[in-house]
Amino acid sequence: MGSLRILIVDDHEIVRRGVRTLLSSRRDWVVCGEAEDGLEAVEKAKILRPDLVLMDIYMPRMDGVEATRIILNLVAWFDTVATIPDTAHTSSGILIKTGLSSCFVTMPILSSMSC
Repeated sequence: MGSLRILIVDDHEIVRRGVRTLLSSRRDWVVCGEAEDGLEAVEKAKILRPDLVLMDIYMPRMDGVEATRIILNLVAWFDTVATIPDTAHTSSGILIKTGLSSCFVTMPILSSMSC
């Protein structure tokens, strides 16, 4: 089995750097790229073909919900996005209202990543 290829999407560089550091502790997880907004996430997902996208919800230019809709429509192999929420409660409500809750997994950034 190969490595899990992960795309990190967040408009804050410090968050992307922190998530990258956490993920690098797993030998079988590889950060294949980073994006700072939804538009860049869509382009990088098409090119890099990650297995998983860790996506912020609130970003400039295009938010994580719209980026996920586009990625899911453009990229046939892809079906899961994990959110990096400001709060789990806020993110869950948005995802349910948009109908995208079934393709999102909420991952509080400070929780253990020992899956």
